[in-house]
Amino acid sequence: DVFNDPYIKYHDHDDDSATPEIPFDLLDHDDDPTTPPIVQERIYAFEGYVTLTPRWFLTWGEFSGAVERVSALPEFDTPDALRDKLDHAHPIRNVVIGPKSRSIVTSGRGALYRTIRGVDATPQPMALPPNTPVTGDIAFDDAGRLHVVSLDRLVTLDPTSGEILGIASLPGEGTSIAVQFGLVHVLVPEMELVAVFDPRIAAVVDEFPFPDDAIVGADSQIAMLPNGIFMLLTDGVLNPMRITPQGFARLWMPVPRDGEWTEMTVDVDDMMLLRDGQGLIEAYRATENGFERLGEHAFDGLQVAGRIALPPSSADLPDLPEIATYDERADVEVVPDCEGDLNFDGRADAADLGIVLSEWGSRRSRADLDRNGIVDSGDLGRLLAFFGDCR
Repeated sequence: DVFNDPYIKYHDHDDDSATPEIPFDLLDHDDDPTTPPIVQERIYAFEGYVTLTPRWFLTWGEFSGAVERVSALPEFDTPDALRDKLDHAHPIRNVVIGPKSRSIVTSGRGALYRTIRGVDATPQPMALPPNTPVTGDIAFDDAGRLHVVSLDRLVTLDPTSGEILGIASLPGEGTSIAVQFGLVHVLVPEMELVAVFDPRIAAVVDEFPFPDDAIVGADSQIAMLPNGIFMLLTDGVLNPMRITPQGFARLWMPVPRDGEWTEMTVDVDDMMLLRDGQGLIEAYRATENGFERLGEHAFDGLQVAGRIALPPSSADLPDLPEIATYDERADVEVVPDCEGDLNFDGRADAADLGIVLSEWGSRRSRADLDRNGIVDSGDLGRLLAFFGDCR
């Protein structure tokens, strides 16, 4: 019930035409007068239906063996939505979420483990070539290939079959990974450069040195935004840059709370989530003009005990501000991540069937899968057609 849409301003909160409607941006989302109402600009209305990205993320501590799920919409989650907490017998170094959010890959003690959501909550070991321990980051690319830093090599494999797709040599020992524009960027601190790997030809195609005054260490992290801005995080300090044919060029722009950050991760739409040393998450939109704080972001202001990993999304919305009228917005097709997945657990199954049956005959329901205005046999048929894992 919380919308921020310039074309949908009021809400009949009590379904009584005799009482005045109230603005959406004044809705008290939790019915608690002691907490301020929120404006959630990442939620949009399409014919009364709601989509939100991102919906959840994973968090873990590097000295624990547990990966837990944090949801932006806990009321839509089932208790086993992650299914729901992954327990490892060893400390976890990295966590990445695969395409369609179906698989979760973790690393620890030099090994890889894969968990398939909704199938088996027990992390299963993944085979790596001999003498290739996991020593740095792991990351998925847009095609679903998994990239693993092992000393001075980048190993690429199919996470489903375990097939090794390639092993590329790096100019030194790699650490952090940033994937953008179909390329895998690997930080090589000892050489103070980033190696660029092209998965299509399984080779390092370029090397970009950092400016002479850039501080690069073994614990430095890199991230790359869809707008081309490159971020280097060292000792809490963010260094915004842009890649040029000659290497990196600094972007001289003010950075919020510089020196306090311990982790960064990239959301959709050029947005960044930054975590400070106390575990507080702040969301920002970064452009060459600076950082804009996004207090309305679903995860801004959350406190977490460990690191964070965001799922990829295939349900990103079009650039709505460029659409002139609400009628035009209503014509925009919104493709869900997983058709029929009403409880966001990564598959269409008996739990979703229960939601359809419980909503039978209801109007303006999330169980109205064919969007004809009522939950009926058409929605049941549509759910059964997509029954099973996300496609």
